[in-house]
Amino acid sequence: MDTAQYKLLLDTAQVGWWEIDFDKRVYICSDYLVSLLELKDKIIPTRDFLQLIREDYRARIANEFAYFREVGIYEQIFPIKTCYGFKFVRSKICKREIEPSGRVYVLGILQLVPYSEEETNKPATEGSQVDGLLRHLGSISRALHSFIQTNDLVESIQLVLTEILFSIDTKGRACIMEYSDDKQTLSCTYEVCSKGVAAVRSSLQNIPVSTLVWSTRKIRNLYPVMINNLNELPEDAESEKMYLQKRGVLSFVLIPLIIKKKALGYIGIDIVDKYRIWTLEDYQWLSSIANIISIITKMARINEALDHSGKLLRNIYTNIPVGIELYDKDGYLVDMNNKDVDIFGLGSKKEALGVNIFDNPQIPPDVLEKMRKRKPVSFRLTYSFSDIISNGYYPTKKNGVIDLITKVSMLYDSKGELINYLFINLDNTDKMVAYNRIEEFEYFFTLVSHYAKVGYAKFDLLTREGYAISQWYQNLGEQDGTPLEQIIGVYSAVHPEDR
Repeated sequence: MDTAQYKLLLDTAQVGWWEIDFDKRVYICSDYLVSLLELKDKIIPTRDFLQLIREDYRARIANEFAYFREVGIYEQIFPIKTCYGFKFVRSKICKREIEPSGRVYVLGILQLVPYSEEETNKPATEGSQVDGLLRHLGSISRALHSFIQTNDLVESIQLVLTEILFSIDTKGRACIMEYSDDKQTLSCTYEVCSKGVAAVRSSLQNIPVSTLVWSTRKIRNLYPVMINNLNELPEDAESEKMYLQKRGVLSFVLIPLIIKKKALGYIGIDIVDKYRIWTLEDYQWLSSIANIISIITKMARINEALDHSGKLLRNIYTNIPVGIELYDKDGYLVDMNNKDVDIFGLGSKKEALGVNIFDNPQIPPDVLEKMRKRKPVSFRLTYSFSDIISNGYYPTKKNGVIDLITKVSMLYDSKGELINYLFINLDNTDKMVAYNRIEEFEYFFTLVSHYAKVGYAKFDLLTREGYAISQWYQNLGEQDGTPLEQIIGVYSAVHPEDR
């Protein structure tokens, strides 16, 4: 049914219809509304329309007007000045579209509430709305409290969904549906059911979004879906209707879960025991809940990532084969890893915690001066444990000296303030001992080869690279340092018969 036919039907039923121009901030009213509200023209500014509403309702209705453009969900009962005096009317949005130009089109109805219904709804508009608001605020408060106290995402979300079902006072299901990383499938990650209502989570896994075109488009555009009766679903929502009918759903609502202006999924609520007319208050409350879930989900994922990173860094810190020391901004040792404990001969790191690096008798003065000026520095020294022991700097089981290579870095906070000195220590002693032994061997071999006239060379036939000692060159009559590839296979200095 097109808009013109719909308006004709409303006029025939004596139900007023209205449109709104958000740019001009005016209502365009039907002839019936012009007569009922005693308007001078079909076009009435929104501020003038609000003046027709009874004063005790005016502020609330004016605030809810702000939701028209972005959400398009609105249904209220309020008293307004009519040709019969102040009478209760029901106003509801029936159609909302976004035109190719970006203009938002909204069509709504306004009709008188019968006397008996008026009396019934009057308390619901005032007192019970306050009670409902307080109940919803309590649900939100408990949801936040759960997460703050436990930092348990699963427990917190389960509690939130339970609160939702409790607050709407009906039988059904509340669930969280999330898109896969590639956004191609949809799965139920959490579900809470009323007593006697069958769980369906296992059947709602890896659903291709290509089979849910209508609802996917709504959610990804960050629009809620609030359906009082499945017959309200449009023709292009046939797949959604099939899924819902299989679950025995009579009414349902989908509220996007939004992080950084993108939908990661939605809260879904299925009502299975009766039809429910969703209201603006329902949307506002559930939207707040969705925001909370989005926030705690994001926080939980950040905490999980930080925890993983922290464990990884701690594992590296503990097991890395170099010593690490962390000093505070005043130079006091606050932590060291196991390798560092081993390098300096400590029983445990507790024996050294609290010493001040600026009192270390082994650190050269020029290094300490660079540290005071907050300049990164690297140095190498022969670290003497006898000096450490005689100065009582820290208790150590080692004696003698080690060959120590150290790099010092400064760590700063987000404000650029110094918070730590970081020392990375490498005990190079074993390597130096090995180098010294090799040098000693080469020296003695050189002496032996010189007196015994024994030379040797190493040559790779594939790469044609290698080296030789001086005696080898002398034995072949070649100049010391000549590339081996110019000698091996040529032997220009060797008698032709000996080549």
